[in-house]
Amino acid sequence: MLLNHDGVKADTWITEFVGRAIGERVPSQRASGLVKEAAQKLDVDEKKLDHAIWSYASTTRLKGMPALT
Repeated sequence: MLLNHDGVKADTWITEFVGRAIGERVPSQRASGLVKEAAQKLDVDEKKLDHAIWSYASTTRLKGMPALT
């Protein structure tokens, strides 16, 4: 993302955030697709949503979200 590559890069933080948000573990490819779909529904740029999720997740370590078991 920082190198101006298009699309969502579903790294560990993105994948973990998405998994916790939907309540199940997801592979990175599915996490990427869900972030893209959410961006479309929210009418926001997918790279901006990706960065916002990554920033939140990496800053908070997702402490405010229930962990997956």
